[in-house]
Amino acid sequence: MVVLAISGIVINNTLIYFAGETSSATDMSILGVTGPLFIVILSWIWDKSPVKPLQVLGLFSACIGVLLIISKGNIENLKTIKPVVGNFWMLLNCFIFAVYSILQTKAPKELSQSVLLEVSAIIGTIILLLLIIAICFPCKLILYIFNKVSIPNAVHGINVSWLVVSNPKEVL
Repeated sequence: MVVLAISGIVINNTLIYFAGETSSATDMSILGVTGPLFIVILSWIWDKSPVKPLQVLGLFSACIGVLLIISKGNIENLKTIKPVVGNFWMLLNCFIFAVYSILQTKAPKELSQSVLLEVSAIIGTIILLLLIIAICFPCKLILYIFNKVSIPNAVHGINVSWLVVSNPKEVL
């Protein structure tokens, strides 16, 4: 459960925020298509799951569809996309989400998907809060949270962690 929380809640959500700081929504959409591709590849490597022709067709059609939508039907428009560091974070996010998705299939079968998600979210939030305290306690984060951020957001953890990681000078 801790590994699910770390991969699906802590790392995945944090990487999305990192990606969004420098990457455009268009670039993030294009790279988001790699998630299912990573799932198929990692399932093949870890679980020896055969790659079925319909999976290949589905992945191919999804990639083509996203490229057509983003390029507005003109492939030449894709030449205007400039790689930025956020693209790397988004690609890493898709890979981590694929790992999370595969790990979910190995969770105890007696746990429903909603319970699995809730427990992962709770554990992930606790981990994020502990990281925030461990990293930023010396920089008066606690005072900042209680003075500037609503308690529900602080308890949720993700918004606060993003604020601290992306704008440490403002927190200080």
